[in-house]
Amino acid sequence: GEMALTIEDVKRKVSEKEQENSLLRTRMEEDYQRWILTEYDPGDATLQKYTSNEPRAFAEKVISWITSADLNIRIQLRAQIEDDRKRANGKERFLIGSLRAADWRLLQRIQPPLKEQLAWYATIRGWYWGRATLAKLQGGSTYVDVTPWDPLHVYWETGPQGPLWVCHKVNMSWEQIRSEYGIELPGGSRTIAIPVYDCYNGEENAIFSEGEWLKPPTPHAVPGLPVFFGN
Repeated sequence: GEMALTIEDVKRKVSEKEQENSLLRTRMEEDYQRWILTEYDPGDATLQKYTSNEPRAFAEKVISWITSADLNIRIQLRAQIEDDRKRANGKERFLIGSLRAADWRLLQRIQPPLKEQLAWYATIRGWYWGRATLAKLQGGSTYVDVTPWDPLHVYWETGPQGPLWVCHKVNMSWEQIRSEYGIELPGGSRTIAIPVYDCYNGEENAIFSEGEWLKPPTPHAVPGLPVFFGN
């Protein structure tokens, strides 16, 4: 069912999904090993061995097809009248501008553009996940937040209408957490791999790490969940 955004419930449900979907995550990790051309081990030192680059060459071809494809945005018209066409054109321009703003934000964070990231995840992981919303800075200005997530670290539960809750668990450094959320975790936590849980249910978003709220449960004001996904 829907997850209560408490630290205890989130950690319990994520742990359950880690075990439940372990075969899926093992497959994702094995596919990644093929991508990086991990040396083939036949298990017998007396046998000759050969590591084929065919999986990587095929994956690169698929990724290239996706990234080089044209992105078409179409808004369905209810009627061929001038006001409807104007509104549809305005929506198209807004979406085109939003995608450009999202790419600019990713590049500022030294990450590849949105389409390149989604192409890689869809090909190598077999899934793509991400968050898409309008967010506010502390000064009050609004920015476009379209952030791809590595499906290897996304946990979810589905209902009749789609995901009931989604949690993205990622490791961050102490300095990254301080920079991103303005919170200094207690001393002694300064490792380079601190788990951060970014979770959504049908009403709220919350982020925590090391038992501390980085963002307490806050209404996200989006019908359903502000996430996108596919496989």
